[in-house]
Amino acid sequence: MKTQIQKSLKILTDPLKKITQPLKPNKKKKIGLALGSGGAKGFAHIGVLKVLEKEGIKIDMVAGSSMGAVIGALYGVHMNTKEIEKLTKGFELKKYFDIGLPRSGLIKGDKLEKYLRKILNNSKFKDLAFPLFINATDINSGQEVVFNKGDLTKAVRASISIPGLFYPVENNGRILIDGGIKDPLPVEILRKNGCDIIIAVSLVDEEDDKIIYDSATNIKSKKAKLPNILEISTKIEEINEEELIYSRRCGKKANLTIKPIVSSKDFFNFKKQKELINAGEEAAQKKIKKIKRLAKKIG
Repeated sequence: MKTQIQKSLKILTDPLKKITQPLKPNKKKKIGLALGSGGAKGFAHIGVLKVLEKEGIKIDMVAGSSMGAVIGALYGVHMNTKEIEKLTKGFELKKYFDIGLPRSGLIKGDKLEKYLRKILNNSKFKDLAFPLFINATDINSGQEVVFNKGDLTKAVRASISIPGLFYPVENNGRILIDGGIKDPLPVEILRKNGCDIIIAVSLVDEEDDKIIYDSATNIKSKKAKLPNILEISTKIEEINEEELIYSRRCGKKANLTIKPIVSSKDFFNFKKQKELINAGEEAAQKKIKKIKRLAKKIG
């Protein structure tokens, strides 16, 4: 007969046995999609998604930077590329200009945020069809800030805050600007969050860095609560010096990189939506055999 001590020990040891059991070896592997920054060129992401959708390639997780964050968020809400194409057709940035004093940027961004909230159905991250990660850059520390919970629109607004053009976004004591400044192709975010296979869509080149940097230096600064343009441009220069080489290597860390043929001249050319979508489709179609082989590896 078991003593009272033995009975007590059983209560203590049985749960421990369950905790220490090894994980099952047949854990399903995950495919992640990294959508890079690039302004209006980001319409090419829609084309890539159209091909993946048509070919039945299931994406388990998405990370987006700047315009990549916009498209990733839209896909997470609607899960339909035709709907995304319809929602973004005819978009003109100038429609959403709410001009502020040229302190930290020309555009306050309130009108654009209202538009984003509408097309994103006022969603939260938890409402999305898959885990989504959106990045922004902390202008003071130079660190990458990653959003994956809470208000979706606020995260997207922070990620697209091109310095000099839009006011930075204040969030939990941090002042945030465009995610593409620190990490234009967020491959590493997916790797850190358990993705086994990563497909990256790269749109950024050195000319894009110049466009973003120039936007932050072409406006005279004035005193303000938020950092002024000269402070922002100096910080960007520091971040770029430290991170440019790392960022350009991100594509190499992906299992496969899709590079649509797009021009830096189209960074602000939102009128070319259809052509840019087509460029994404063409680039993805060229890689579809390799993508299918990768997808087969995870069963």
